[in-house]
Amino acid sequence: MTTYNPRHARRKDPLVYFTTRKFWTDLTERSLSTAAQAALGGVTADGFGLIDLGSWQGVGVLAGTAAVIAVLKAFAVGRGEADPDAGLGV
Repeated sequence: MTTYNPRHARRKDPLVYFTTRKFWTDLTERSLSTAAQAALGGVTADGFGLIDLGSWQGVGVLAGTAAVIAVLKAFAVGRGEADPDAGLGV
């Protein structure tokens, strides 16, 4: 994988960021984090009787859908100018 250089990306090809290890590491972290949050939120809401997921399959669908949306958002947003880190500083 290539090393991300913001100057090079701005001047030549802004899509070069999508080929970096940092992008894919951050993407993995964001999607797993989002899936875990959605699953925990779904189980908690189901426990309080706010929604009825019915089974673990329902939790999986909820978490999977949230993870897919996080991936799509990462590609839609692309390289953030402010702070492209996923949040945990990894």
